[in-house]
Amino acid sequence: MCGPMSVNSLGGAKYYVLFIDDFSGYQFVFCIKNKTKVLECFKKVKGESKRMTRNFMLKFQSDNLWG
Repeated sequence: MCGPMSVNSLGGAKYYVLFIDDFSGYQFVFCIKNKTKVLECFKKVKGESKRMTRNFMLKFQSDNLWG
């Protein structure tokens, strides 16, 4: 997750969150208005990864740089 940005996006987002699926190589980027939407984005990525790869997510790794 990165932000808050000094200038909001056209849609009003102040942050973005990036998820990278090491198994498939897919990257998911979400522009969000506040930090509370990160879990919602993660749930979307988890479901989409399962749909695309037909595998369950076994591990989640974070850089632990929460600001």
